[in-house]
Amino acid sequence: MISNQYQIIKINFAVTTHIPIYYDCNETLILRADPILCDGFGHCAELAPEIVTLDEWGYPIISTTPLGAARSTSLRSAQLAVRGCPRQALWIEKVEQRS
Repeated sequence: MISNQYQIIKINFAVTTHIPIYYDCNETLILRADPILCDGFGHCAELAPEIVTLDEWGYPIISTTPLGAARSTSLRSAQLAVRGCPRQALWIEKVEQRS
């Protein structure tokens, strides 16, 4: 049994299937991209337009705004962008809260 403060979020990767990831509802999450892996296909901007815009060459410019609670729309869009990236250049990262 999982307490109410945690949510199970399943993300599909090309290599593995259904890895459960636990996000604390109070954690700050952001979307990150590896500029070396990215080939500028632009799928991330199509799947998460509220988080990702593209530069003039098609490479992502990712918003630095935190993704929000575990059930938020922006987090779901970020998960879809991670799953939809053909080069697996995106990931969701937990960041420390600055005080």
